[in-house]
Amino acid sequence: MVKQEEALDFLDVEVARAWLMRQPRKVCVVIASRAAMRAMPALYSVFQDRSKSDNLVSEIVLPVLRAVAASWAAGRYPARGKELSAIAVAAADAASAARAAYDDVAHAAAAVAADAEQIADGLSAEELASQPLWRGAMPAELETQWKGLKDELLGLDQGWEVWSAWYEARLKGAPALEVLEVARLKIPEDIWKQGPKAVNTEIRRLIDEHG
Repeated sequence: MVKQEEALDFLDVEVARAWLMRQPRKVCVVIASRAAMRAMPALYSVFQDRSKSDNLVSEIVLPVLRAVAASWAAGRYPARGKELSAIAVAAADAASAARAAYDDVAHAAAAVAADAEQIADGLSAEELASQPLWRGAMPAELETQWKGLKDELLGLDQGWEVWSAWYEARLKGAPALEVLEVARLKIPEDIWKQGPKAVNTEIRRLIDEHG
């Protein structure tokens, strides 16, 4: 059992940074990916300006989902690190885009502190990656944003069900199929460049193949 950490105030940036610097890289990857996933509902804001939302779905929502999925997979399946490293390089910038939109600092800090507590109690990084994103219920305002984002994406008729199901599985801490998660991230770049409908169609094919 790892010695219990003293209670940490993750509202204090320096405290959070000092704690993370004491952790193995794989712990930092998982903590960061979980923080980014909690911020995902804030992407609902791209639909505030209807004249730009179509472009923003391709330029922000899909790249952020790809990056967050990559960082999560890198933490959940560390043996795949070399295989996923080139893909995960982009994760930090894209995840930052999601976190920047997430202004509920108190909820974010409390959730990170809960993750740190589980690590201090002896949970491995891989095990933490498989835990529900929230200890208890998802904050109401984020749940509202997520429902709004999900409804908007599904209404585009571009096959976004493959991502809404993925995100809700991460929210619940549901089991994931490693071969499928890796295959999702190794979709050829030329398909990603074609935009959401092409990517989501390929993910659906992969789900049918591996599911």
